Amino acid sequence: MRGPRPGAGSSGSSQPSTERPCTSSTVRGRALPVGTPIRVTPHSPGLRGRLRHGAASAGSASEAARLGLGLIVGTVLRGLEPGESFPQYQARVIETYRTTWRAERGTEAPPVAVAASILPGTTAALRETYAAYDLQRRTEGMAASRPRGALEPVISADLPDGTSISPVHHGDPDSVAAAVLADPGLAAADEIVLFLPPAFGLDANVRLITDLAREVAPALGWAPG
Repeated sequence: MRGPRPGAGSSGSSQPSTERPCTSSTVRGRALPVGTPIRVTPHSPGLRGRLRHGAASAGSASEAARLGLGLIVGTVLRGLEPGESFPQYQARVIETYRTTWRAERGTEAPPVAVAASILPGTTAALRETYAAYDLQRRTEGMAASRPRGALEPVISADLPDGTSISPVHHGDPDSVAAAVLADPGLAAADEIVLFLPPAFGLDANVRLITDLAREVAPALGWAPG
């Protein structure tokens, strides 16, 4: 969706239009022809600035910059060069976005977020649980830790060449903090969105987030508001 142009409202007023031609979409299960105008209602001032495009490649990150959208880099990426690690490519995806944004808009890009699995184990039992999740994720791919009733994942563990899933940073808190700081993809980002193991229950996730906030986040420069 391209940005609104001042004065482009259908009524002739200065209200930005929310009607845009679609490239591919469905409404109520019915496919729409390419170019069909779509009007998003009700109008929400400031919504555009809060939207982020989920990128899985350098190309999609560049497209997000051309469209003037924010960016969040996902946990599955494609387009890696031979020998390139996930963190290295993640950093390249972010730099591609920022370079394209500066070239297209002449300003610095908005903050970039990345999704990441960061699991500090404050007890031996937790470290064992998190290590088991990491092994499951590396062997089963996106099917790992599926909650009951979840849909079958569209991405299997047998990934095609040039495709990779994000690493899981786990271990004792000091080791996890060091691994996060050494990760070039996370270092390139402005914000981190936690990717929690899908099948973990509420109590397990509360414990995980609490341990992360207390034991790891301060080493990353975070402080509670």
